[in-house]
Amino acid sequence: MKQRTAGRKFGFQFFYNKVFNNDVVEINKTDLVHDIQFFQKSLKLPTDQEEFVSELILKASVNYQEILSLIEEHLQNWRIDRVDSITKTLLVLAIVEMNFLEDPTPGKVVINEYIELAKEFGNKDSKSFINGVLDRVLNAS
Repeated sequence: MKQRTAGRKFGFQFFYNKVFNNDVVEINKTDLVHDIQFFQKSLKLPTDQEEFVSELILKASVNYQEILSLIEEHLQNWRIDRVDSITKTLLVLAIVEMNFLEDPTPGKVVINEYIELAKEFGNKDSKSFINGVLDRVLNAS
């Protein structure tokens, strides 16, 4: 699983850029493959992670609204529109990895990995917020 860390980081940067900088949620597979190859050089995605990242991003795109609803169900005293875009992106991708991939990653692994990404990219509260939401999602499934 350690080798997927680079794929997760790339997936986060890629999806965040697509959704929050360009307001594009729906991504088709042809464009995705082209875009991944373009960004691969600058974001240093290992070649063996292309398939994982493609599935992660496609599933996030296709299931985006459903995943946002799932996140909102597990927020406590919070609304989805108040969640910052970095934290929201991390939550979306983590839930995809736990619940939507053909070969899902174990929940505890996902939580730990996305907490590490939150430490790198999020604000001071992101890691505990992500931990709480993902733990509730995991325990509900």
